[in-house]
Amino acid sequence: MKHGSFTLCIALATFLTGVSVSAENQSLQPSNDQWVRFKLTKGQWLPVCEAYLQRLKNSQFDRMHRPYCDRPEDDSIPGFSKLVRVQLSPADVNRLYRLAYNFQFPLPPGQMEPDGFKDIRAGRVDMTKYVGDELLAWRYDPPVDVFNNGVPANILMWHGVGHGGWAGRCGIDVKEVGAGLRTEQMPLVFKSGDNSIDVEATKLLIAHPIQKYDSSLNTGNLYSTATSFRPIARSIGIFKYRDLYYFDGFFDIWGDAKNERRGLPALANTLAVFLHKDGVSRQICEYRLSDGRDYPKP
Repeated sequence: MKHGSFTLCIALATFLTGVSVSAENQSLQPSNDQWVRFKLTKGQWLPVCEAYLQRLKNSQFDRMHRPYCDRPEDDSIPGFSKLVRVQLSPADVNRLYRLAYNFQFPLPPGQMEPDGFKDIRAGRVDMTKYVGDELLAWRYDPPVDVFNNGVPANILMWHGVGHGGWAGRCGIDVKEVGAGLRTEQMPLVFKSGDNSIDVEATKLLIAHPIQKYDSSLNTGNLYSTATSFRPIARSIGIFKYRDLYYFDGFFDIWGDAKNERRGLPALANTLAVFLHKDGVSRQICEYRLSDGRDYPKP
């Protein structure tokens, strides 16, 4: 398919099988008999970071439900609230898809695209047949106060906007054993009526402080420097712990929340937790993922 506007698949390699780990650092064993482990590397002794580590350990991940595809929003660990997802209908996903696509992959001034992509941006492509595992959108009921200001936000979560219809479900092997996909997922703040995105509010929540990519990095087709919007993390999810809402997401080779560690493929296995409070999103936790089927090695 194209080009830099899409998140393309990463070359993956199998490197770990049958390694025993201590009980305090292992998750439940996934159904494919591979270990998925998380280690807390930033935020030790913070209650939310320690509690979220326990929830990650208690989550069941398998070959089709990798941690980088999505994380559960349950109350299996004390302190967490169960968030209820309400899936958008295929018709609504189709109607709103162009808004999500144009926000996530804005076309820089002066850049040209083939007619097919012009049709996507204009909403002339029927996306209903792709709605399912590879393209999803949902809201929360009740709405989430992700800005922690006492006002629930009109959040629509979008999963697979860059992949819908072209690359398939996140986590599925595409070429060989150990090869899979990392699908984009992010919360978008919609204005009342769901007819447009509140661009300012969405960027306030999830935009990376550095709104550009390092063009000197040789990343192949991992992510494109062509798009003019850069999220602070990939595969973003939301959870509630005690009285506050948080969001998490994986970094990538382009760098962390401070734009450091650029050029390190292993950063794609780093999961961060953020808290938005008083108008600013700040990172408070960080975890390293060790996954027997995933790339890159920790």
